[in-house]
Amino acid sequence: MGEVTQLLHRVRQGENEALAELFRLVYPDLRRVAHARLGAHQRNTLLDTTALVHECFLKLCTAGRLQPTDRAYFFAYAARTMRSIIIDLARASLAERQKSQLIVVPAASFRSLDDG
Repeated sequence: MGEVTQLLHRVRQGENEALAELFRLVYPDLRRVAHARLGAHQRNTLLDTTALVHECFLKLCTAGRLQPTDRAYFFAYAARTMRSIIIDLARASLAERQKSQLIVVPAASFRSLDDG
């Protein structure tokens, strides 16, 4: 059993030290995955590689979401989580831009249908 797999097992058992050790061990690989995931999207978000790795790890570790049982599953799950974070930020950014382009027309400026 590999080191990452052992650490994942210990994390699921509730060992907080194992979580810190896991993060130190996989951090360089997560940075590579994050860099690849960001690609051309980096210009359009406030995320950089480090922020994406940290956001991903927080999402993986909160609310019992760290379910992977081995190294391959962990990195596939992390990559999918990073993709989700990037998509959520892109959607929020688009919604903000669309909101700023809305034109508010006062109701008083509309003619009543009864006016003819």
